Amino acid sequence: MPILNYLAIPKEGAGETTCAELSVLNYGRVISADNHYFVVLVTDTPAETSEEKECQGYPILLPAHSYLRLKLTCIYND
Repeated sequence: MPILNYLAIPKEGAGETTCAELSVLNYGRVISADNHYFVVLVTDTPAETSEEKECQGYPILLPAHSYLRLKLTCIYND
């Protein structure tokens, strides 16, 4: 199972909205800084193809809505 970590930088004042948009993923967990200056999304999908299927139609592959940037920061595959 690949574990992927993403770092999202919300637009000013949009931290809670960014968390809500990213939390729709079935295999993801959203962790926000106390001040919502950045948001971490950690995904743990059953297979590599699941990550691609899971993200289709969700904010990860769409143009940014409430966040300025969403960057893949780490991949762990056991």
